[in-house]
Amino acid sequence: WSREQELRIDTLKKRATSLATDLQRLDAVIAFMGDDYISRLDEIRLAEYQKHRVSMKRKPNTINGEMRVVKAVLNWAKRRRWIAEVPFIEPIP
Repeated sequence: WSREQELRIDTLKKRATSLATDLQRLDAVIAFMGDDYISRLDEIRLAEYQKHRVSMKRKPNTINGEMRVVKAVLNWAKRRRWIAEVPFIEPIP
């Protein structure tokens, strides 16, 4: 995913600072998910992550931003047929 995002930067479709932000957001998700396969990320697992971040007193905007990047990665995985569907991610109001 990150390699394709770098190609988007090279073709002026994305800013380098945006990718840096996306990767930072993914760091928090990866720290929580550990070695889980992407195919194991379902609505329940993602809601558990949101609950974990809320318990850490993270703001809804922060958590929703992290979930937007997760959704982008899941959409990328679906396009490659690594997962059958992208789970619904309910944003935090």
